[in-house]
Amino acid sequence: MNMVNIAVIGSGIIGKVHAWAAAKSGKSKLVACVDTDRPRAEALAKEYGGNAECDYRRVLDDKNVHAVSIGTPHFEHAQMYFDAIAAGKHVICEKPLTTTPENLYTMIDISKARRDLVITGVFQHRFSPITRAIQKRIADGAIGKITSGSVDFECTRTREYYGSDAWRGKWKFEGGGMLINQAIHTIDSLSLFFGRPVAVDARVERRRMDTIEVEDYADGVFEYPGGVKLKFHAENVPGNKWGADVHINGEKGSIAYDSAASHKVNKLETPDSGFRRALDEAEKEEAALFAKTPGKAEYGSFHDLQFLDFIEAILEDRRPRFEIADVSIANEIVLAMYHSTATGKRVALPIGETYRQPLLEIKK
Repeated sequence: MNMVNIAVIGSGIIGKVHAWAAAKSGKSKLVACVDTDRPRAEALAKEYGGNAECDYRRVLDDKNVHAVSIGTPHFEHAQMYFDAIAAGKHVICEKPLTTTPENLYTMIDISKARRDLVITGVFQHRFSPITRAIQKRIADGAIGKITSGSVDFECTRTREYYGSDAWRGKWKFEGGGMLINQAIHTIDSLSLFFGRPVAVDARVERRRMDTIEVEDYADGVFEYPGGVKLKFHAENVPGNKWGADVHINGEKGSIAYDSAASHKVNKLETPDSGFRRALDEAEKEEAALFAKTPGKAEYGSFHDLQFLDFIEAILEDRRPRFEIADVSIANEIVLAMYHSTATGKRVALPIGETYRQPLLEIKK
């Protein structure tokens, strides 16, 4: 095989990003665009190629399709993932992987069992050269052993945004609000440095948005092995804002950077004289690689790099850079935050109790 035939399942905004990223690789061919809204599937197929389909099962039955990307509403991800893997297709799934812990843990187990397939989830910020440079230097001891951290995240999602699709802003379909859809990227970046928490204690609220069921505000503490704790705060704010201020403190130094689209390092204290030089080189590399996606500006770049890794892993018969077990951590944390709110308790991971979503009355 010298070319991967890929089908994009979900032809909306993120589906267009997937089609663009796959096409940019030069190593894949889009053979099908799937959407229950046929005109939307036809529009994407006209732009990027392939046939328009309304039923994703048709592409799973097609032996000419090697791989699928899943970019449908959140509540549909898990079943499509299970069906695609059962059909022997390589899978790249948009975040979040799913809206329940039960599905999440099953998805991880299946990915570990099917080593014949390349299976991963989309977290494009992992492919930022700046993020990779920070991760490597911290892993090499540039700030010493990590002792604590904090995050302040803010985004703007309006009534118009939540009204753009019937599934948005509802527990049953979106599975949550700004945490599961926007802040999950920042939460994912934390796992690159802190790993997987052992427990989560959080409270989410609905303070501003009166047209949704889900959260627009959150506070939490993530507990990691060795007693390391990270304080997390997130808000959906007015004014078209987007930022994620991440602070990582170590025994020998600290770093603060924006884990959202810019990845800009705002503070660096370290005895490692090579850290700043490594960041300067990473900034140049990032500027050279940055490509504006056809989706929202907040997506940043690097979907193309993640799809290239996915496609090359298939062609080279190797593992993707990040496995499902890696990219599931943020999803698990978000679900633990919801469960902690619903139960009023600190939640140990894995989430062992029957999962509960919180009922959020708007706070005036």
